[in-house]
Amino acid sequence: MKKLNGIIALLFILLSIVLYAQEKVDIIYLTNGDILRGQIIKDVSGDFLQLEMKNGLTKKINYSDIEKRESQTVNNANTLQVNSSNNFNSSDTSSISFNELLYRGFDVNLILFNLNYTEDVTPPLKSTESGLIKGLNICFSTNKKFSFRVNASLHYSWAEENYDGSTQQGEPLQSKTNSSFFRLNANLFYNIVLLNGRMNFAPFIGYDIRSWDRKLGGSGGYEEIYSWASVPIGFKSDYQINKKFNIGIIAQVNLMVNGKIKILLSQLKSTNPDIVLTLGNITAFELNLPMSFYINKMITFNFAPYYEQYGFGKSNIFNFTNGSLWEPSSNTSFFGVKTGLAFSF
Repeated sequence: MKKLNGIIALLFILLSIVLYAQEKVDIIYLTNGDILRGQIIKDVSGDFLQLEMKNGLTKKINYSDIEKRESQTVNNANTLQVNSSNNFNSSDTSSISFNELLYRGFDVNLILFNLNYTEDVTPPLKSTESGLIKGLNICFSTNKKFSFRVNASLHYSWAEENYDGSTQQGEPLQSKTNSSFFRLNANLFYNIVLLNGRMNFAPFIGYDIRSWDRKLGGSGGYEEIYSWASVPIGFKSDYQINKKFNIGIIAQVNLMVNGKIKILLSQLKSTNPDIVLTLGNITAFELNLPMSFYINKMITFNFAPYYEQYGFGKSNIFNFTNGSLWEPSSNTSFFGVKTGLAFSF
């Protein structure tokens, strides 16, 4: 698994470097002194241009307002070659730093979800949990103007759930459960511009590492630590309603791999072993409905209803001297919102 992680990370880096080296950027110099950078998505000769800028918005520019224009292509990993390509005024060819055109951004989002967890056990046995999850998500992204781009996110959240279950003898048992959730994710996107720049469609693939630390309270409580990885495959699309407001959708399936649970039985009795069981891998599903409001060219307010569902298959059986133990299959769902700010610089 460590080798697989390393290979995937290396592929992301190599793809980013190679694809960045193929990027073209158009620079439009206006007669009023303004300079606009982006990609020309429509050019009606002698009439107007449509320029998609780094904030995702498109701008119509009349030819009469253009003093000159240039196109830039990557010469190597650090330098862009500027090629004059205009019919307005001549311009000298020069080199500028690639880093000047590398859009970088990050999102900071607060999250609030409702959790529902159910184990598949035979009545009168029962094991369910529900509660409100609070947390924080931070996402870093590369230049969204490049056809290929990468983002990476870090998620941490916590909750106190209400446990409604039973003992092994089927007697009712209620208590509190304290949980914490961790997620590290990286995705590689390919962006397609549609509808004259008003719509973007981006299929993606990525890699997730996740964990769930679940501390069962009450008499006989102990700690369980779930850990797993997954390969998310999906798409992201957004549509520009106007210059300030975008709506979108992010839908993905998560192909789970390497699911495990560590059960700390030593917390019940010091002579008990802590055991690790292998969980069955089940494909999960996520849906986001993001809405974005542009405050200015550097700051965007985001709001996104969110739904996720995943499960674990029944584990292998661990045999004791006087019996056996296994983790039953289970289903977990989240429903809530993410809201926060996106910054570009």
